[in-house]
Amino acid sequence: MANTPVKISSMTLTSSLTGLYVPCVVDNGDDTFTNYKVSVETLKGNTGLAAGFGTPSASATLLASGATPTVTVVASGSDTAKQFAFAFGIPQGIKGDTGDNIELQATSTYIQWKPTSSTSWTNLIALSALKGEKGDTGSQGIQGIQGIKGDTGAQGIQGLQGAKGDAFTYSDFTAAQLAALKGDKGDKGDKGEQGIQGIQGLQGVQGATGATGATGAGVPTGGAAGQYLRKASASNYDYEWANMSAATTVAFGTSTANYVPLTVDSTTKNVSIDGHTHSQYLTEHQSLSGYATQDWVSARGYLTSSSLSGYATQTWVGEQGYLTSSALSGYATQSWVSSQNYLTAVTKSAVESVLTGNITSHTHSQYLTAHQSLDAVASSSATGTLTVAGWGSNSQTINVTGVTASNIVVVSPAPASVDAYAEAGIICTAQGAGTLTFTCDTVPTAALTINIVIVR
Repeated sequence: MANTPVKISSMTLTSSLTGLYVPCVVDNGDDTFTNYKVSVETLKGNTGLAAGFGTPSASATLLASGATPTVTVVASGSDTAKQFAFAFGIPQGIKGDTGDNIELQATSTYIQWKPTSSTSWTNLIALSALKGEKGDTGSQGIQGIQGIKGDTGAQGIQGLQGAKGDAFTYSDFTAAQLAALKGDKGDKGDKGEQGIQGIQGLQGVQGATGATGATGAGVPTGGAAGQYLRKASASNYDYEWANMSAATTVAFGTSTANYVPLTVDSTTKNVSIDGHTHSQYLTEHQSLSGYATQDWVSARGYLTSSSLSGYATQTWVGEQGYLTSSALSGYATQSWVSSQNYLTAVTKSAVESVLTGNITSHTHSQYLTAHQSLDAVASSSATGTLTVAGWGSNSQTINVTGVTASNIVVVSPAPASVDAYAEAGIICTAQGAGTLTFTCDTVPTAALTINIVIVR
């Protein structure tokens, strides 16, 4: 190729640049120039970077119902990280028909739902899944004030007979109540069997020395050696000295007017008294085989007086003032009460026995007959106040309408007074016509309210 300069822009590009040269002139700096030709192939640049795409984005706009859908694409970024943003225009759909209403219900295990038009229920959630954790126990509420006493209610129907309760004990009653329970003196009972011998009581404490008594009649003066003292007559203190009668000597086996002969057989050891032979008298030769010996009794572990040391004796128990059978003389016994046929429970059969016809076909508001009156157990209630100023010598008497000296009275502190009542050791110790008397261990510092039930 000639070295004629050619513009690159005027050169025809082909698929191959092999053999194509570009002339170049280089100034040598000394007013001389050097001509060069450079192959176009050596002027080819490096391979470019591959095209790439970034993360695309999209958005949507709701268009009016029936409008034409649209889409817009915006490209940004270099060819190696080209990003496209898509914007869609979406028409609103045609309005549908109104849907069915939803109904809810709760069963014992699930909350369920269904469309109104449906008859089939679908479980929504189990009730057990809605249960929260158990909360903390709340604090104790304050004591409410005592309410106003209400009117006496109507007589309730007879309840079922309850289980047999514990028997009353002596300590459950006051002295006045025990006195009120005393009935008419009963007939003298049959003589009881002889009781077993009680154990020996403990030795009592020695009493104080008594005052010196008056000088007695004493022994008559006088008398001689060998005499003895005898009664001179039936009068008191009439004594005399007398001589002993002379001794009478009687031969062994000889009978006199005042003596009986006694003989013993030397062989059989039988005793003969006044001609009669008695073989059952015990002699040193007769056997005690079969009788209990001291060692045999000890080996049996039988109770002895020494083993009872420390146990209560009859004398000690008597000194304590415990209730004995003699102290209950005149009180009603269980057998006596049972013999009186007192009313114990109002049953259907008991009522029908005194009414005409069957009880189920009659209305009877008064089932009791003249012999079955409950007047004795009718009761009323009242309240009283033990004031601080009312105590004197740890005792106070209050007025209570309806109380007599003989009826049964049940006394208890009102709820607000229970603690102070117990701490003061208060008990009701006596009753009279319209009065109750209380005693205390210590005088309380506040007034106390007492609830009272009077059994007529």
